[in-house]
Amino acid sequence: MPQSAGQSDTVLVSQSGDTIATTVEIANSWWQRFKGLQFRKPLPDGHAILLRPCSSIHTFWMRFSIDVVFLSEEGRIVEIRKGVRPWRIVLPKPESFVVLEMTAGALPAFLSNDDVIRCFDGNLHWSPSESSPH
Repeated sequence: MPQSAGQSDTVLVSQSGDTIATTVEIANSWWQRFKGLQFRKPLPDGHAILLRPCSSIHTFWMRFSIDVVFLSEEGRIVEIRKGVRPWRIVLPKPESFVVLEMTAGALPAFLSNDDVIRCFDGNLHWSPSESSPH
């Protein structure tokens, strides 16, 4: 599991087994989380960034709208915000711990509140809040 931001072979899936993202950038440090998607081009379909820990986001200096999923430590969806435009601040429910961001419109429609997102790195399964697979 990469410790710095960058593309990985991590895959995000829902509890039903449907794929959410096939290329996931993990942002673990304060700087990586702060920078996020600022000044970047929209992510291609199937790509996402996972910010952890993270309980709120901003879209300052972003060039595109994003879909945002706030997750609990266990990977349960706490809140979904679609089409968050640049220059916004989003404060979710208090139990949010991890944030998943994708280019607006790329978030699969099958996701809903209380769904659970799991990560797979090779054959190993882990929760989005864990620093490495177990």
